[in-house]
Amino acid sequence: MDSNTISNSRQRKQRRNLSLEDKINIIKRKEADVRLSDEKLANELGVDRSTISGILRKKEKLLQLHANAKNSDLKKLRIRVARFPSLEEALYKWFQSLRSRNVPVSQDILKNKAIEFYNRAKENGAQLPNFEASNGWLEKFQNRYDISSKCITGESESACLDQVENGRKLLQDIIATFNLENVYNADETGLFFRLGPNRTLASRNDKAKGIKKDKERVTVLLCCNATGTKKLKPFVIGKFKNPRCFKNVNLATLPVRYSNNRNAWMTMEKWNEWLKWLDNNVFEKSLLLVDNCPAHTDGFSLNLKNLRVEYIPPNTTSHIQPCDAGIIANFKAHYRNLLVSKWVYELNEEQTVKKLNIKEAIEFIADAWEKVKPSTINNCWKNTGILPVEIIENEMNIEETDDTITDLTLALNNLKLADPSVNITANEYLAVDNDLVSTELPTEEDIFEEFLIAEGVLQQQHVEEDSSDEEETIISMRTGRQALDVVKRFLEQRDFTTENDVKYIRNIIRRLDESVEKAKRQTSLTEFINQ
Repeated sequence: MDSNTISNSRQRKQRRNLSLEDKINIIKRKEADVRLSDEKLANELGVDRSTISGILRKKEKLLQLHANAKNSDLKKLRIRVARFPSLEEALYKWFQSLRSRNVPVSQDILKNKAIEFYNRAKENGAQLPNFEASNGWLEKFQNRYDISSKCITGESESACLDQVENGRKLLQDIIATFNLENVYNADETGLFFRLGPNRTLASRNDKAKGIKKDKERVTVLLCCNATGTKKLKPFVIGKFKNPRCFKNVNLATLPVRYSNNRNAWMTMEKWNEWLKWLDNNVFEKSLLLVDNCPAHTDGFSLNLKNLRVEYIPPNTTSHIQPCDAGIIANFKAHYRNLLVSKWVYELNEEQTVKKLNIKEAIEFIADAWEKVKPSTINNCWKNTGILPVEIIENEMNIEETDDTITDLTLALNNLKLADPSVNITANEYLAVDNDLVSTELPTEEDIFEEFLIAEGVLQQQHVEEDSSDEEETIISMRTGRQALDVVKRFLEQRDFTTENDVKYIRNIIRRLDESVEKAKRQTSLTEFINQ
């Protein structure tokens, strides 16, 4: 090959432009094979080696851009940033809120609403450049958010199936195209996490003042697969951003995902955040079945990579949604059993019943979800009739007795011995928050307020925890070490303990000792340097 040919070859390499998707694939190739040289990869793709090196230098920036990119952005050679991102985000939320109620939205309506939001923001002091809702801007806005003409005009994608049997057949056909391990259902439930078990909801026992009419609530999102082998970490939405009981706590140790808003409701924004998290945690083609409540988007604008969201047909969820077929009820039975057992223990020990704080409630939520058996989940899915017949016959044969209601009844009877004001059955106690609203559709004013916050005109207002909740006391290293020694000796003396239980505590003690020793060395080094 002569020098002219080599020169022409290099020029051809340099002329090739790469999309965002191409760049992300390059990063993944390098991560998968650390021995793969930049030069070899460049030759494979027909680009200059410096192009590969430049992409790898910008790895973090590109990965962040990819995480926030829309489907339509992935093939683009250059992603143009919107001039009015906050305005467009507000407009898109407003559009979603109308479409979730099947309200048709024309292009003229979109342009007029954009102008209205812009003018109101300017009147409130937002520093925005001149804006015109031109046809060109609208086209780019639709492309950025993957809004098709069909969505704009309100044309229905498919007929609404009102009949339960038709809904079952529809979902059977969809589920049959997926591995059952990768078929999920998610749903929210409101939970009065402190509510006591009596019809008057007020205890006459002085020591039982913690068992009272307390309708403090959270929303809990539960998600599991059809076989019961995958129960995802619960998503808990409370009212407080920084509860006092979270202070001095490493939040990474919480056994749930936690978020907040003033009503402790699921919103479209929080749903989209969770949906993106779920998509990043499933690594195969997966299906998520959800009801069509206003907060549940289908992830159309989120660039979901592995997850397909499918709505359960309207007016059928009480019949064919697995979470509504007993999964949530079983979770709540376990939760209330844990709560009542706590009160029984405290009263039997002649202690004053302590009011449950949100951190303790979160731990109970995680423990209750852990107690829901795979067989219970299996049977709930099977009982909905949405699984293909051959799957039910071949794979769903687990049958186990569930004594959850019996256990709760026994716990309530024990509580009644200590507090005679308890006068409610287990089933009545489980149903006290069945009608609690758990999802919210943002109003136009909510959307506009978020727009002003994004533009710096308003400040985000966060609700703090009520003063009745105490902060977590800081435990010293010495006290923690002594407590672990006591736990280790306690476990060694019990028949129910396994070798792994004691080994686990020994490992924690070892890690604690190493942490203390490392801190001492660091302190000594610092003192030496500062001499």
